[in-house]
Parts: sequence; structure tokens; C-alpha cells
Amino acid sequence: MKRLLICIFAAVVLFGCGNGIPEKQADTLSAENESNEADSAEIFNACIDSGEFGEMVDFDSDYMLIYFGIDTRDLVNFAAGEALDAASSDALIILKAQDDKIDDVRERLELYFDRKVEELKNYNAEEYAKAEKCEVVVNGNYVYLVICENADTVEEIIEGMI
Repeated sequence: MKRLLICIFAAVVLFGCGNGIPEKQADTLSAENESNEADSAEIFNACIDSGEFGEMVDFDSDYMLIYFGIDTRDLVNFAAGEALDAASSDALIILKAQDDKIDDVRERLELYFDRKVEELKNYNAEEYAKAEKCEVVVNGNYVYLVICENADTVEEIIEGMI
């Protein structure tokens, strides 16, 4: 019983409450975009609004550092989350990297993705098959990962907004 309470408390601390993009995620992490391109939070919200994802748990700056090894100071802005349902592999991670950090951010996101796919390989064959078809994509300063049944549709939304 004590372990259960500790796990619940840890989950609340890590993931917080609510399902929207946390305010600190929605804000740019450095200077405002000077171009007309959308920021990561706007792209993330458009992808969620597409209906391709269920309920999501959002990642904050601390989560990005602990689980991805990505310091958000290396990013211009970001928005990320994964399925609230632990049995689902669905994830949407959109990172706009600083000019000199693109390769580092890509490598760290690929490490996360490789671990996730390997986990699924031994845990859930259906979710493994879905995730295995996905990949980390780099377009300009954007580094993103889409894991969902119709990842191609979501990637088209992202590419159209970058």
C-alpha cells in the first residue's frame, strides 16, 4: 500500500494535473520567432486537434531534461507529450533547437525513440509495430517525433506549419 501511494505521488509530481500545454511550454524559451512560422506549441495543438491522438500527458522542462537529456536552454521552444494510456505508444514531440544544437537534440531524441521501440518490442507487439514505422525527423531547426496510427497525416500537418 505504501508503494502504491509513493507511485501515485510520484506520478502527480512528474505529470501534474491537466491536459493542455503548460504555460511555460507554450511560451517561447528565448526570443520571439521573427518569422511567420508557427511555434512548437501551435504545431502541437494543431496535431492534437486533428483527432489522431487520445488524451495526452504533457512534458515540461524538467521531464525533457530527466527523460530525454535535453536541456530546454538548447531549444527555442518545444511542446511534447505522450498518451495518458500507458499501454499506448502514442507520442508527439516537437522541438525547435537553437542553431548550434540541432544535431545534439536529434541524437538525444533518437536515443529516447530507440529505447521506447526496444521496450515495446518485448512488451506490446501491436504498439511495437506502430512505433517501428516512425522516425525522428529534422526540418530546419525543428526536430520532431510522431508516434501514432496515422503518423503520416500528423507529419503533413507539422510540415505545413514549419
